[in-house]
Amino acid sequence: MKKKDIKRRVYTSEFKTEMVALAMRRDKPISQIALDLGINEAMLRRWIQKYQEARETGLPAFPGHGRPQDEEEARQQKESKAQITANEILKRSNAKISSQRTPVKIYKFMLSNKNRYTIKDMARTLGVARSGYYKWAEKQKAQQ
Repeated sequence: MKKKDIKRRVYTSEFKTEMVALAMRRDKPISQIALDLGINEAMLRRWIQKYQEARETGLPAFPGHGRPQDEEEARQQKESKAQITANEILKRSNAKISSQRTPVKIYKFMLSNKNRYTIKDMARTLGVARSGYYKWAEKQKAQQ
């Protein structure tokens, strides 16, 4: 069986909590409990460790796929990075493009900076369509 064909099993937080409670009762060795449950012993030990750490910190032991605050922080970081990129593009474009901001001048700026920024980011920031840039770039190649 190929590794791609093996599906990763996902356990609920309730299941993990019950298994940790069972292991912490010490009726049987952890290795035997893991074997009886059909799970990896190292995984059960990780669950126990996370459970004990969570008790010390007061956080939930098995919150699921990330904490909501982590998702919000990641979203804010992404937005911040996008804003920084947009500001850089605007600064560079204002220095390169004179007072008349024609699409051709913008496309030339985009061509000269395509290794620094994505076409998508430049087009969005400078207010032109990506398709227009690509059509213009294709015509430039054909003329050469």
